[in-house]
Amino acid sequence: MKRRDIVMGLTAAAAAPAVGLATDAQASGAGGGRGGSAPLTIQEQDSFAVGGTVITTPGTFDPRNPTNPAGQTLYGDHAHVFFSMLPDTGPIDGEVLANGVSALFDEIGQGILVTHSHAGGFGWHTAMRNKNIKTVVALEPGSGFAFPEGDVPDPMPSSAGTLAGEAVPREEFQRLTKVPIVVYYGDNIPTEPTDIAGRDNWRVRLAMARLFVDALNRHGGDATLVHLPESGTRCPSDATAGPRAYPPLPQHAEPARQLDCRAVMKCRG
Repeated sequence: MKRRDIVMGLTAAAAAPAVGLATDAQASGAGGGRGGSAPLTIQEQDSFAVGGTVITTPGTFDPRNPTNPAGQTLYGDHAHVFFSMLPDTGPIDGEVLANGVSALFDEIGQGILVTHSHAGGFGWHTAMRNKNIKTVVALEPGSGFAFPEGDVPDPMPSSAGTLAGEAVPREEFQRLTKVPIVVYYGDNIPTEPTDIAGRDNWRVRLAMARLFVDALNRHGGDATLVHLPESGTRCPSDATAGPRAYPPLPQHAEPARQLDCRAVMKCRG
């Protein structure tokens, strides 16, 4: 089974990074040994991977038994090098993430916050605390669905585990109702429970997202959920889908119109 996230239209194609490394001493033409050199100044930030081993196991991948290596490819022993950026090596701290993105909006001013998958929940919390966020576009949010205290839906069990809504103070939830929110989900999401965990995982997330959007609108918000198959849009890899007419963004999300609906199409074949 192949799982591809097609993220089109969200970022421009990136050219190969040009990394400028210089010390103060080198910039002034001076030499110097290890003890006399100024600290290294990195002019760009990025990361890269080199070396490593690729191992492919013959057979067919079984989504019901994902720990079986048959049909899977393992990439290992690669050197992953970071420079001038914080590597993702520690535990996830939602407060740190929300505060960090909020600080970014303090710096850049008003804008649209685009989140994807697990970052969806962090996005809600960021929008609750920063008025510079004028619209939230959530691409297949996977966690952190916020509901006002006393109005949290029942947990949703699935073969991938149980998904629960997150209770937040009513005054904080009310802040989410002040900005337009649009939530997108792609295709190949089952409508009935399945023992394939990777698919059942998204069944309950789509269902919880519908309740989240309903709660926002019930409390005076402006939220829309777009499930692409319901708009006649199917994964481009499906040769049987025929011509596709991509649905427009809701009117309230006009500033984000450059986001192609195909950006959130996820093939889970």
